[in-house]
Amino acid sequence: MINYLAVKDLIVNNDQGHKNCYIYRDTYGSGEWSILPWDQDLSFGHTGTPKQNYFDEDIDAQRPLRNGADNRLKQFIWQSAELNAMYVRRLKTLMDKCLVSANATTGPWETRINDLLNQMDPVAAGTNSDAYLDMLKWGCWVDGGGGAQLGVGVFTNDHSIRSQTARVLNSNPNPPYPSANPYVQYG
Repeated sequence: MINYLAVKDLIVNNDQGHKNCYIYRDTYGSGEWSILPWDQDLSFGHTGTPKQNYFDEDIDAQRPLRNGADNRLKQFIWQSAELNAMYVRRLKTLMDKCLVSANATTGPWETRINDLLNQMDPVAAGTNSDAYLDMLKWGCWVDGGGGAQLGVGVFTNDHSIRSQTARVLNSNPNPPYPSANPYVQYG
């Protein structure tokens, strides 16, 4: 649970706590509990915006730690001095490992995101890549659209996966890690 909460904050997951995760116990096997997160579309700076009819195109990665709806389990962990210290240590370890700096282009996440992008949308494939054909078929969310918009020419911005990846990585970078220190606020 500590690791889940730290990762949730690391990826700026704004849509959890009240829903969007299941807790499962392998009763007849290991007896261990597992958290099964799902519906992660409001991560990495994407935010649900009721005035925009659910989803807008803005990237806002400047959310505070411990964002998202609270629940009794999260409150129990954060109110326990020992568990809170574990959370802060895990978050700091993940920050140091994953978030090189606000301007990094070759950090672990940037590298992995670009690797995945090149698998889904190879430059040589042009408009025949799986990612581009999926966008044409299924559309994408746009400001105030109330749902996915389909087809070429209906978008206010370029919604290709390459353009959107650049927006997530560049338009509003993560806070200036590793200088950000969770111990000051939570430890």
